[in-house]
Amino acid sequence: MRRADDLVPLELLAVERFPAAVGIEVERVEVLEKIGTPEARQVLELLARKGAGDRLAREARASLLRLDRLSAAHKLAEKAQKENR
Repeated sequence: MRRADDLVPLELLAVERFPAAVGIEVERVEVLEKIGTPEARQVLELLARKGAGDRLAREARASLLRLDRLSAAHKLAEKAQKENR
């Protein structure tokens, strides 16, 4: 399995090097969410700490919320499976 930093160096994901390309930044957040590794989550957390009005920060926070909900849903499903055994 390839790591996120094998595809795109983490410092490029965490630092806005493409100021005119907001769409690209949002796509990078989506990729990090899909990767879902602890390392990808760390980068999302870094991005989410930016200014409250920053679009990239808002997207990163929304991504983290979705990951949290998915994690909670998986834990509930596992618990239900164990109880049904």
